[in-house]
Amino acid sequence: MTAHGTATVYDQLVEELGDVPEDVRTAADSILGELERTTGLSRAALRPAGANGSWFG
Repeated sequence: MTAHGTATVYDQLVEELGDVPEDVRTAADSILGELERTTGLSRAALRPAGANGSWFG
């Protein structure tokens, strides 16, 4: 809620749809854990080689 007692747009979306970014982070963490167990590699080794550690760049 804001100082005026109204929910922000983001808060309204989270209420309606759930916390999608958190759901994605949870799923990604689970997938990385499975990759670690399957490949025997660490998360650092599974990270993309981009300049900022991002898949996009």
